[in-house]
Amino acid sequence: YSGWHMKLEYASATSSTPTATPTPTVTPPNQTDDNSTSLILIVGVYGYLHKNYFFPFHVDEWFHVGQARSIISGFRVTGIEPWTGLPIAANMMEYGWHHILALWGWVTGNSLAGYMLLTPVMGIIAVISTYWFAKRWGKPAGLIAALFVATLPANVTLGGMTMLLPMNLFFIFMPICLKIAFDFDRSWYPLLFGILFFLWLAHPPTAAVIAIVIGIYSLICLKDNRTKGIFLLGANLLAFALILPNTIYILSHKLTEPLSFRFWVDVGGLPFLFGIAPTVLFLIGAYFVIEKMRKEELSMLTSTVFLIGMIIYYVNTGKTWLIPVNRIYLPVMAIMAIIAAFGFQELWKSKWMKDHLKVVLVALVLISAGINVYHNINTDYY
Repeated sequence: YSGWHMKLEYASATSSTPTATPTPTVTPPNQTDDNSTSLILIVGVYGYLHKNYFFPFHVDEWFHVGQARSIISGFRVTGIEPWTGLPIAANMMEYGWHHILALWGWVTGNSLAGYMLLTPVMGIIAVISTYWFAKRWGKPAGLIAALFVATLPANVTLGGMTMLLPMNLFFIFMPICLKIAFDFDRSWYPLLFGILFFLWLAHPPTAAVIAIVIGIYSLICLKDNRTKGIFLLGANLLAFALILPNTIYILSHKLTEPLSFRFWVDVGGLPFLFGIAPTVLFLIGAYFVIEKMRKEELSMLTSTVFLIGMIIYYVNTGKTWLIPVNRIYLPVMAIMAIIAAFGFQELWKSKWMKDHLKVVLVALVLISAGINVYHNINTDYY
């Protein structure tokens, strides 16, 4: 309650007036001036999720750290496993990520402990980035979005913020890119182009998802703000065009091939993976998005439907394109978390949302987040 500044204020009695029956009132979240306590708690929730990770790194993390160490040692990034010296069956499409790791390793002494520290650092930045973007609808929306993102699932199949993986760049840069696209003027678009170009070099699936959201938003903008739509679309397409020589082979050959395994989560399992309360709030948020028809929220909702459609396509055909299917789930849930936060804010402002219902709503959100934390902590092997 301290984080939400929900205060029970009772009528004060004076010696000249009879004692009145105390009337509880709830201070609305949008009237709060400081939510730092709640944000600190959310960051703390994230930091706790790695508690039962039994190994220093997962196998993918070992590879990325090895590549970073090779760069620091003066060797170029190759397709050789640095720990064994054997060739690896992987495309080298993550140069940017390996160089970021190398820079961090150089600063922290190239120690394994230093690389392990980067995981929570990125998680904290992601939580703050999400809050910064989602508070466009109100500080409570920012807190809810940050809480849902901080408690997203993590495992060896999906990845997640408890691991040192390039996918985590999505949780940091997606809110930043959308903030620039939605709220800033054209003078900021070179920065947007630079971020997208870097992401295509560091982790193409992350860049692809962000490009889809911004692309849909650009097309919507063409109707009533043609100049903004053209500039955004240009920055988006230019970043992809410049990186295309590095990605054309994998896009044209690998991602269109049938996958030999059945993914363990289908669309029907998404609400249980994401959480029942966040899913309900997402649906409420989707309702308000459709009701208000603002292009910013509409682009996020449309992108979510498009990405879920890609999962359905994979489930029915065994094929994926542009983005590996196991790299779609967490980005979808991150966008759903923001839409759910929007739904929470709109629900909170509703005239029929009485004080006792607000308490119930907050309690359900916290219980759902607690369940997600419990499942993440008790996952035997990430």
